[in-house]
Parts: sequence; structure tokens; C-alpha cells
Amino acid sequence: MVRRRLAPAYLSLAAAISCQSIAGIDDKELDPKYKTTTPKDASTDVVVADSSWDAGPQLNGWSPVPPGRPAGTPTPSGKGARRFFAARNVYFGSVDPTTKKVDADAWKAFGHAIDTEETTTKILQSKSSLVCDKRSSASADLLVDGNEGRDNVGGHLLSYGSTTLNFSFEEDTNRDIESAKKPTYLLMLEDLDSGADDAYVPGAIFVTVKRDLAVEPLPVWNGSDVFYVDANTVIAPDGGTADAGTADAGSPDAADGGDFSLVPRFRFPAGYVRNNVWVSGDFGNTPMTMPLYAFDPVNLVDVETMTLVVELSQQHDTVVRSMMSAVISAQNMDVQFRPIASKMVNCDVLQTGLLMGFLSSTMDLYTSPPAFEQAGSECNAASMAFAFDWVPVVAPPGAKQVAPEPQCP
Repeated sequence: MVRRRLAPAYLSLAAAISCQSIAGIDDKELDPKYKTTTPKDASTDVVVADSSWDAGPQLNGWSPVPPGRPAGTPTPSGKGARRFFAARNVYFGSVDPTTKKVDADAWKAFGHAIDTEETTTKILQSKSSLVCDKRSSASADLLVDGNEGRDNVGGHLLSYGSTTLNFSFEEDTNRDIESAKKPTYLLMLEDLDSGADDAYVPGAIFVTVKRDLAVEPLPVWNGSDVFYVDANTVIAPDGGTADAGTADAGSPDAADGGDFSLVPRFRFPAGYVRNNVWVSGDFGNTPMTMPLYAFDPVNLVDVETMTLVVELSQQHDTVVRSMMSAVISAQNMDVQFRPIASKMVNCDVLQTGLLMGFLSSTMDLYTSPPAFEQAGSECNAASMAFAFDWVPVVAPPGAKQVAPEPQCP
């Protein structure tokens, strides 16, 4: 989810950090007091947590480690509900989800403790990390962990750029999501039973279609909103093009009065619920393709692992809090982020290279799941994390084709 106005900001940030690294100058002391890393054991329901966003001692939607899979056979009950939630706000690291205000440290509470080390500036500067060796062009200040060992270099970069260069990307993006001027994520949970634990709750994620506000109403975010989804995020169930009717001579889709029949392209088949917290799959070991809606059409990014955590109310009809963590390899970042970076700088080849060079230096993990560590090897993967405000919505009535934007040569 990027906008072209980000280009000069990121390029300025890249230049500033590169100069700082070359000159060997540290303009501020960011090294926190070293402490023992929080144990990363999801088999227990108790964790020592000091984040103000954690609601208590039980693992929940903000815990540094997701709740582990509950006992029981992961089979459908046949009686569970299907629920849909749309992301009203997506937090990238520079805005506090509680206060909705700009906070340079907001990124520290996002994501999960993926590796087994609480990485500090001191560790990085002394080259004593047991995770992997930072790249020579990387700034140690930007590779430190967040609260309780959370790995989120992507959020740290965006927060640093937003607050240092004073641009309002995150606030602008969420205003556009709230008014449906921009697409957002739509989450589907299936076979959701009433208990606090459920070993089988598969899910899926779609991307919505932005609205034409000249003829369509603003969302009201009270549970009654209806969003169409981008056809690039579904598989047509009947062999025809995914649509809201029978225009392609396929069988009727949901808008024709039938049951929800769109087949999602991006699924979480191993999802489960523990302590009323839905988890998308096994932590640290769930590779998948993620849809990103930077530009039309949806961009696809292959990640080494992705974990989405959604803390539900006891009735499972609303969301208390939610966040996502992921790991992307340097190789996939170079191939799959490059078209996005090129569009950000209006297809300028030199600026694209500068931006991608900066991003490729910010690797904090190694492609070795589930802990993503290999001591002594150069880091070759990056962590990232988002947080979400999910709101209940009506089942999408169908999918619409989205006209692609012109591609860079």
C-alpha cells in the first residue's frame, strides 16, 4: 500500500542513511538496555509481557508469540459460522492504533518475535548477533527489534521515514480506506464454532474494490457495509469469470441470490482458534503468496512465512485487536517489489535502483524457518508487520475486474 508521494521521502531517507553508514556517524543513541529475550514458546498460555497494549498474562492478539494450536483433530464441525471482516484501518508503524496519533515508536508493538534473539544496536555494532550478520551497507539503528524481541524492520523503516521527513502516508492511506477511495483487505473465517478453542477454522483474504463515490455511498462501518472484491483475489467457481451475475454464462454468483460461492485465491487452510484468538497457521512455517494493493492490479509477493492473528470477542462477532507478521527473502523482494518501486518513482531507472538498493540492505533475518536464523551467514530476509482494525461486513456479493494501471517499460 504505497503512494507515489512516498518516492522522494524514501529516496531522501535512503541517501541520508547511506551517508550516515559511509561516514560511520551515529547521530543518536538508540541502544536499549540489553535484557534476556522473552521465551518464544507458544505451547504455554503464559508470557511475561511489558507492552502497554497487552491486555493481560494470557496470549492474545498483541502477544509477541501467537497462541499455539489447541488440542483436537482439525476437522470441520459442519455447524460453524462463516464471518467476514474488512480492515477499516491498517497500521504500518508510525501511528498508535490505540490513540490514532503519530508515534515514532508504534512499530515496536507490531509483529512477532520470529527469531530467538532480542537484537539491539549494541549486538549489531559488536557483530555478535546469533541470528545472522547484517549487511555492510545497513544501519544498525534500523535493524533493532521492537518490544519483547518483535521483528519488524519494515515498520521501523516506514516509521523512521514518516516521522523524520514529516509526511503523512499512514494517515492519508487510512482516510482513503475509511471512505473506500482505496481498496482494503477483507477477511473470511469459516466453520467458526462458539468455543474458545477450535482446531479447525480455515480462513481466506481478499482485496476489495474501491468505490466510485459519485454513484456509490460511503461506508458506514456498522456491520452493514457491502464490498465487492477484486477479481484477482478469487478463482471463478464455475469456470467463468468471477462476477456479480451470469454475464459470462457461468452459474449465478452470490449477487444472484445464491449462497456465497466465490472461491478465494489466498487461503489459510490451517487456521485455528485458541483462547478466542484466530491464528492463520503454524507460526514461522507458513509460506504463502500475499496480495498487496500498491497499484492496480493487485501485486503478489511470495513470503517465506506469514502469520495473521485476530483476537475475537467471546461471541466471535467482532475483533478486539489484530496484527500480522511476515518474512520476505531478499531475492523475492528484488524481483517482486521492483515493479512497485519503479511505479513509485514514475519509472525512473536510476531512482528505482537507489530505492531497491536501500531496501536490499535492510535484511534482519535468514531464510531458514521456523526461527529464520543462521549465525555467521549474511542476513538475506526482511521482517515486516502490520496491525489492523477489523470491522464486521456483509458477505461480498461478487467480484469485479479492476483495470490495470500502465506498467513501466
